[in-house]
Amino acid sequence: MIKLDINKLDESELKRIVAARCAEHGEVSDVMICDPTPVVDYKLAFVHTADPKCLARLVKAFEGIKLQGTAVIRLDPLRWMLGRDGVFARR
Repeated sequence: MIKLDINKLDESELKRIVAARCAEHGEVSDVMICDPTPVVDYKLAFVHTADPKCLARLVKAFEGIKLQGTAVIRLDPLRWMLGRDGVFARR
């Protein structure tokens, strides 16, 4: 899962940020963003890599799943939550 302020970013910005975060684990060849559906109420990032080792690192780092050379990663929106100390903080 990657936590982002997805409601304030357009698709090209989301793709750029996801690609940059995933590139820390190896070479990324393509990123596709899937909008929420009635079945899945969050966005997904499909991140394609040519290297199986990179794919395994991505899946492990972002708690994603493998789908034929592609990592499927949930994009979770940042949320503000009231902490125990009464201060709002991002979750």
